[in-house]
Amino acid sequence: MSEAFSDELIKQLIATTEGIDALDNQYAAKEDQLVADFRTHLEPLLHDRQVALDKIDGFWANVLTSGKAPTKKLLNGTTDPKVMRAVTSFRVLTTSSSGGATITRRIVLQLRPNIFVDSKELFREIEMNGDLGGGTADKASGVAWKQGTEKSRSDSILRFFDPKSGASPEWQGEVIDAFDQVFQNPFEFTQA
Repeated sequence: MSEAFSDELIKQLIATTEGIDALDNQYAAKEDQLVADFRTHLEPLLHDRQVALDKIDGFWANVLTSGKAPTKKLLNGTTDPKVMRAVTSFRVLTTSSSGGATITRRIVLQLRPNIFVDSKELFREIEMNGDLGGGTADKASGVAWKQGTEKSRSDSILRFFDPKSGASPEWQGEVIDAFDQVFQNPFEFTQA
């Protein structure tokens, strides 16, 4: 039953493998373009909804700290839930270029005055190439912490907004995904 690998058989296997790879590449390119087109239509709708939800006092604080929200597991047990209660506006803006090959995510939290940070707005913008697991071309607001918060800074979700925090790319990807899930589907995570 076993046939030796002849030159002809090897050439046939190489040709079919190259054909499969080429088809996979075509599929990926079309998928990237479809996602880019979808995001172009989705972003204005998400923005309009965000503007409306910002008018509901405490909405984003409620959603971001909900036990059902993916952001909840990223909050430290001390400072973060309290800072999240100061969130008055939250948005994730996603843009794509190069036919969907480059995706830029800008995550913004606007805060009312609170006892932990002086920052009124925190943002992070990350340009991601290919899959959404890692980023480059980073811009961030940094965090203006108030005195006395030193102990809670090292494990705070707010370190995401400080590019000098030393947080791992994996953790940053997890934070991006969590914020994006909450922003796209906030009603899934509202508390009763």
